[in-house]
Amino acid sequence: MVAESGFGTGLNFLTLWQAFDQFREAHPQAQLQRLHFISFEKFPLTRADLALAHQHWPELAPVGGTASGAVAFAPARLPSFIAR
Repeated sequence: MVAESGFGTGLNFLTLWQAFDQFREAHPQAQLQRLHFISFEKFPLTRADLALAHQHWPELAPVGGTASGAVAFAPARLPSFIAR
């Protein structure tokens, strides 16, 4: 479980995702099977801005081929969140 405040451009997430994939490839029998990542962002970027930022780090391309492909996993921006 990884928790982060300030998601920003998501570069920490992409780096972690890449490292986790490499770990899973090197250790397929390891007990750690899933990556759990929670992040909060007060001023979330648009999907277009995320894709633009990710173009500068092609080495962080996650599963699926391109870093900007991770934008497809970005949840919709919500004006507020209330936990009950």
